[in-house]
Amino acid sequence: MRSTALLIRRLLTVIALTCAAVLTPMAASTASAVSAFEWDYTVNGSGIGYQNCTFVVGSSPSNGVTGCFHPDGDKFWVEDSDRDGVSAALYWSNYNSDGSLYRHGACVEKRGVGESGWCNKNFREGTTLRIRACFYDVPTGVRGKCNSISNYITV
Repeated sequence: MRSTALLIRRLLTVIALTCAAVLTPMAASTASAVSAFEWDYTVNGSGIGYQNCTFVVGSSPSNGVTGCFHPDGDKFWVEDSDRDGVSAALYWSNYNSDGSLYRHGACVEKRGVGESGWCNKNFREGTTLRIRACFYDVPTGVRGKCNSISNYITV
């Protein structure tokens, strides 16, 4: 009887250690995994009150792509002011407090020149963002000219 109890205890120990060895790497990898690239298209909205804006020059110094982030509500605003046949996009990267990439994506204004709108996101408080305005050709998926990436913006 005693040897049976000892055998069962050893078997349960082996099972528990095997489960721990298998599950630990999976838990660690999912906690640090970067989510898939997030594509959003703008809906009508005004750029009034937006902060942290960036601009890339198009066919003339006054035409191009403007993109902004507003920390209240975590919204991006994008405007296409260049009659060039391509869309406007604001690319963004969201970083954890330890500096590791958490999420990334783009907010695209694809309705044409003179149009603007916003994309509503929800970021964790205490993280940071970097944004970059670019021209983007929606049918081909090709990113065009961009400005330099912004400084870190606290969410």
